[in-house]
Amino acid sequence: MKSLTQYLEETIKQNNDCFENDDDQPIVNKPDLSISKIPTLQPNVYREFSPLLEIRYKMFSSWILASHGNWLSLKEMQELWQDDNSEYITNIKEQLLASKEWWGNDATTLFKDERISIFAAEEFGNERIYLI
Repeated sequence: MKSLTQYLEETIKQNNDCFENDDDQPIVNKPDLSISKIPTLQPNVYREFSPLLEIRYKMFSSWILASHGNWLSLKEMQELWQDDNSEYITNIKEQLLASKEWWGNDATTLFKDERISIFAAEEFGNERIYLI
């Protein structure tokens, strides 16, 4: 029987073999193990990993063109706190702020920032996966 790690490795390989992005960068990026917890939307507030998320973040950081947008790396989650960001993170932040201001049933309006992490987000759309 295959382990979860084996399934993830196969999926990553298949994903990278099927898609290429314009910058010739890998779709699935290598992990950054310098961050040991999951950043929330509240600056300098982190949450513990679940066992499954711990495996996921030890195997890779971001995953471009995944379900519900791009799966963010832990570093990208931290970059949401900063004012000086890449255009990519700035666009995600703008989508989050618009949802918080105009969508009364969005998770960002229902929960405090220290309880929410952004697992996945579209750069130019409303699709997101929140960790609450």
